[in-house]
Amino acid sequence: MLELGGFDSEDLMDYGEDYDLYLKLGEKYAIGRVHEVLYKYRRHPDNSDILRDPMFKLRNKNLARERAVGRRRGMNGGKA
Repeated sequence: MLELGGFDSEDLMDYGEDYDLYLKLGEKYAIGRVHEVLYKYRRHPDNSDILRDPMFKLRNKNLARERAVGRRRGMNGGKA
């Protein structure tokens, strides 16, 4: 995590910082996906994810994606 810069909770304000880190990880290492349920969690009306403004969540996810595109352009000599 230190090599990748850790979580960016300052700009991403505690939403999407894990997604941002996952995108960074994929730029340096081969990663895969486990296609089986490993755990379950309960969602309820007071869940912090449900209470967050959908536009805030969209903004943070898009910011993480935009940064990833910028990093990849740099890795590819200016091409996405």
